[in-house]
Amino acid sequence: MEKFDQDGVFVKKYLPELQQVPLQYIHKPWEMPQSLQEQTGCVIGLDYPPPCVDHAQRRKLALSLFRRPRIVI
Repeated sequence: MEKFDQDGVFVKKYLPELQQVPLQYIHKPWEMPQSLQEQTGCVIGLDYPPPCVDHAQRRKLALSLFRRPRIVI
């Protein structure tokens, strides 16, 4: 999403709870410090859900699975 909505216009239009989130955190609001979350009214786990998946971790797992040797029958 960051690639296509660098200014966060789409995100802020359709996710009003992110209206006050600074641009540097608009695509990853869970990375905001707790004090900034409270200041912007976007507390993760209260006003906005926490991420369901750690994409970096899952990417690493997927790559390791692709590298594993496969048994051909």
